[in-house]
Amino acid sequence: MNKVYEFKKTQKATVTLTDDAILIKKHSHFQKLKGENRIPFTSISSVQFREAKFTVNGMLRFTITGNSTFRGSLADDNTILFLKKDADNIIEIHNYIQDKISNKQSATASNATDEIRKYKALMDDGIISKEEFEEKKKQLLGL
Repeated sequence: MNKVYEFKKTQKATVTLTDDAILIKKHSHFQKLKGENRIPFTSISSVQFREAKFTVNGMLRFTITGNSTFRGSLADDNTILFLKKDADNIIEIHNYIQDKISNKQSATASNATDEIRKYKALMDDGIISKEEFEEKKKQLLGL
């Protein structure tokens, strides 16, 4: 799937959704941003959405795992500013990415469950101790 969205106001950006990533290309001469920012869905830890109002731009921002840098909405490569008239397209982008993130989290949870079962079998067979099993289980569950 390749779906392209053009936002000609605010940041003048092109957003492309693929099967595994979002591509953001900003065309603003004011910001002198060049190139395309590719964000794999597997690296997105959260999506922030601010609705556009009559006098305030809306915002769709992607938080990337391991990247806490935020330079402000205009300069941030992981942020799309939009007008109220673009809200339907932004909501479509937001929902698509949220689905991709949810699928990733479901797969991760499923993998953790499978791993815990494997370690439980090792414990039951006397290969690892109960303490080792509990430690590994906490690690897999992120506790």
